[in-house]
Amino acid sequence: KLELSDHPELLIRAPEQSRWRLGSYSRYTGDGFERDERDRKPLTEAIPTAGDDSPSPEYDIRVEPQRPMNTLVTVWRPAFGDAENRAVSVSEERALTVEEPIASGELYATVTYGPPSRTEAAERSGQGSYPPEIERRYTQLPEDTPQRLGEKTESIAADAGAETPFETAQAVDSWLKTNKEYSLNATHDRSNDVADEFVFEMDAGYCEYFATAMTAMLRTQGVPARYVTGYSGGEQVSENEYLVRGKHAHAWVEVYITDVGW
Repeated sequence: KLELSDHPELLIRAPEQSRWRLGSYSRYTGDGFERDERDRKPLTEAIPTAGDDSPSPEYDIRVEPQRPMNTLVTVWRPAFGDAENRAVSVSEERALTVEEPIASGELYATVTYGPPSRTEAAERSGQGSYPPEIERRYTQLPEDTPQRLGEKTESIAADAGAETPFETAQAVDSWLKTNKEYSLNATHDRSNDVADEFVFEMDAGYCEYFATAMTAMLRTQGVPARYVTGYSGGEQVSENEYLVRGKHAHAWVEVYITDVGW
């Protein structure tokens, strides 16, 4: 059983409540996801983003960690981060980190472009090909991934009439929410592929199971997807101020749409 903590993690000042993103993971092992720690580079200018050639940042958030943390919280899509005198690095998965932990009570800021248009994503999905590196990195699956996982996902997409990657993602998301209950009291056999076991053997699970399964299912269909961690919205404690606790830890999925991005 997963135990969630009431311990305060972050105090965030932002113009709106959001998912607070820490980072994502690219490589699926069958037991979960791993990130490549070697792909970090100094963040010296705004992070480029797909779609609009010159997007303008929408707003920034001010964050006060309630415990020492090395990763900066962002709102998707992150543009920049400022941790005062600390050098900030950015990973391939757009996680912002610092070498020296930011102490409890210190402040930092991260800037966001704002989310891509869902309408644009729906309209452009399926048009054109994926960048080769995106396709290689984010459709990866272990060689021993059970074949039935791909067959089941293909069936789910067909039953929903999905014709594009965007529609396939919607179909998988809807199937999981309809057929699986949310429960913290969930475990799986560590010797089995966790996505396959959740889809075929389990009735319930928590967010990590849903996100792991959806990411792997989409990858069986050649749809670039990645597993993301962070926090849900938290508790609003005053105007434009949110307290995030350990129990708000969350996992979700990002899907790549050609010419739109993640």
